[in-house]
Amino acid sequence: MHLSNADKKRFRTIGHKLNPVVIIAQKGLTENIRKEIERALTKQEVIKIKLITCSREDKKAMTEFIC
Repeated sequence: MHLSNADKKRFRTIGHKLNPVVIIAQKGLTENIRKEIERALTKQEVIKIKLITCSREDKKAMTEFIC
């Protein structure tokens, strides 16, 4: 999914105001995390996910998989 620069800016503005709903730490993207993301998306249109202790490559791979 490709977003225009205006859309990216709009989502950044929305995301800035949100608290993280899901935090992904050392164990990475587990089945429980996937279920929690799905549950959160059924309740809210936009959620914030925080990635901790990951390399830049891991973060990029996880964000592509989640999206």
